[in-house]
Amino acid sequence: MEFGAALRLRCPDSSRCSYIVNNGPRSPENISVRAMNFGQHWRTENVVDVGYQIELPMSFVRDGLAGLIADYVEDAKEHPDPDSELDRALEVAGWPSVPSILETAALLVRFTELYGYDLILRWFGDGEPQHQPGVVLNTIDTIDLVTHPEVVTFEGRARET
Repeated sequence: MEFGAALRLRCPDSSRCSYIVNNGPRSPENISVRAMNFGQHWRTENVVDVGYQIELPMSFVRDGLAGLIADYVEDAKEHPDPDSELDRALEVAGWPSVPSILETAALLVRFTELYGYDLILRWFGDGEPQHQPGVVLNTIDTIDLVTHPEVVTFEGRARET
């Protein structure tokens, strides 16, 4: 499985994306993801917390979700979680195929929310950014699949490196 720059180079739709950090454009090489303790408070002193808005190609999101969805649906069929709204939605929909899920807006949104972290980790890679000044993404606060149908927009918080 490819991550980071190698993955982005193979994705023909990557040119449609924008990367805005602290209200200014950034290169994807200046961005990485916090794999350990994603979403937790930074304990390091003097960390500068900034907002980000990134776009990933819808084609990448659909491809990235396909395998994850297949595994999820198989597990949900065998071991349904009665408290899971997603499991219930899949069951009500008759356990649709992966292509059908990817074409059903409500299910696509739910799976993108569930696996958003996995997607941004693959797109940017783990660890420190390749180039400085950089940022490390730490939260996903919102995901928008509607405003621009060719991209998925993620917004959240990051720290400057």
